[in-house]
Amino acid sequence: MSSGKSAFVLFVAFSIALQSGCYFTNSETSDDVKSKQEKKQQQQDKTKKTGQSKTLAPLIAVDGLKKILGDDKVCIIELGSDQAEFDKGHIEGARFVHWVNDITDLNEAERYNITSKSSFEKLLSRLGIEHDSHIILYDDFNSRLSTRMFWTLKYYGHPQVQVLDGGKGLWAKSQALTKNKTTIKASKYVIEKVRNDIKIDMKTIASDLQSRRYQLLDGRPAEQYTGEKPGKVYHTGTPHKKKGHIPGAVNICWKENFNEDGTFKSAAELKKLYEKRGIKPQRATVTYCNEGLHAAPPWFVLTELLGAENVKLYDDSMCEWANSDKPVVKSKK
Repeated sequence: MSSGKSAFVLFVAFSIALQSGCYFTNSETSDDVKSKQEKKQQQQDKTKKTGQSKTLAPLIAVDGLKKILGDDKVCIIELGSDQAEFDKGHIEGARFVHWVNDITDLNEAERYNITSKSSFEKLLSRLGIEHDSHIILYDDFNSRLSTRMFWTLKYYGHPQVQVLDGGKGLWAKSQALTKNKTTIKASKYVIEKVRNDIKIDMKTIASDLQSRRYQLLDGRPAEQYTGEKPGKVYHTGTPHKKKGHIPGAVNICWKENFNEDGTFKSAAELKKLYEKRGIKPQRATVTYCNEGLHAAPPWFVLTELLGAENVKLYDDSMCEWANSDKPVVKSKK
């Protein structure tokens, strides 16, 4: 082969390598390139599975929200228990969602179960939400309601969701609240997929008590975990028949995920906390509490802040387990 043809062949080969990403520098090996490609594919697979863009962080700070107020694609939702309190003052452009009436199955009032697909479609349509809406959630309950709504939106496949770090309280310390009514144009939201991979039932957990494929995280206060006090349904106050926790579970009370100002602790602090209690983010995990509400902050922390890929929320939680024939354990703090 002539030198001219050889140079042309080398040029074509190099061009193909550039386009495919299959080339490496003097400091890279073919294994390095393969590792990069695998990581890129894993991220693409995760984005496709969860619907969450890797460029959209799960938390948004007050300053970050200030910059995008008024954006047509941004839908701000305040979760609370009183429409009148919302009307007295809320973030500009926010819509109100009742934390019980709007996002739970009212046919199962004592369980705080996730609302049905059809009911959630009606809610999102009433709120004017589209599939490409960028939803930002906040509340005045230490982000408990927001993380539960975050999980619900993820369960029903909505991609772009964030939680306002520090919630309404932190916002109000530096920004004005408004009484202005938000103009809402209703949409026709249709749920295209349901993510059953982030939800688990009692039968599955009970069958795993011996093999311990899942590590169990109890997000309730310590005295309810140990059995010193009975667990209670948060929104009704109804106590459970049995005291204690699911065998093998460890306790990280939902409050421990937060700083005093209501913001989430740093990822490094949370990782240290969880691992100290025996929870390893790389292992499959189930979070639970009394009714499925307080299981949401640890689910959010593990999935969104610590990068765990197999975390399920036990929606019925101790409302079901502690009122059934399933075993419970009492322990010391």
